[in-house]
Amino acid sequence: MYTVRKAEQRDLDFMNNALFELNKMHHEAVPSEFKPPEEVDASKSLTRYITEDSCFAYVAEKAGEPIGFIAGHVKELLSPITKSRSMGSIDELFVAASHRREGIGSKLLAELESECKQRNATDVFVEIWEFNEKARQFYEAHGLCTRVRWAGKKL
Repeated sequence: MYTVRKAEQRDLDFMNNALFELNKMHHEAVPSEFKPPEEVDASKSLTRYITEDSCFAYVAEKAGEPIGFIAGHVKELLSPITKSRSMGSIDELFVAASHRREGIGSKLLAELESECKQRNATDVFVEIWEFNEKARQFYEAHGLCTRVRWAGKKL
């Protein structure tokens, strides 16, 4: 059995190591687009998700050991084209490989959505790279659908 709770300072080592794994997976899948995880690690920290009021994070743990986390924030989306809205953002989601397909990601996502609602967000969004089929399937199974397609090509 696992539990989900708000992330604390003591979780930062686990969260940063997990972020390294996420960045490694992205870099290995599309090295032309993603920096090596060591380079990202040197410039990106998850501390703000624990210390800043505008951000939040949750950790899943089993037998007192962290096995997954989710981090996000809520902000006003202002656009000259679309209606303004308060948007929740899924910034990072990680579940240890040995604990995937146990419902942990779903529970973490539910906690993030609840937090977003408490902060008066009307929508939640996530960036999913096209190569990441498992992530696309996960988010689609939880009701997230493509609203905007970002296209590009190398010149």
